[in-house]
Amino acid sequence: MTDFKDFLAEQLQDPEILAEYQALESEYNRMQAMYKLQAELERGYQIGQKEGWLSVDEVEKAILGASIQDPGN
Repeated sequence: MTDFKDFLAEQLQDPEILAEYQALESEYNRMQAMYKLQAELERGYQIGQKEGWLSVDEVEKAILGASIQDPGN
């Protein structure tokens, strides 16, 4: 039995399969990029929690709270 890459190369010799594969390839690449971004965001979130960084809500509260207390700035 061949490995997947050999099997895929063989299957892509069929014009119908090749056309369908190419039509789906951009969607597959978009989904892969989205999953990679989500993983990076989660990793950043976990690092932020570990390091004690402020959340977006905490930053907004601090900024808005300061501007409400001192409207002259």
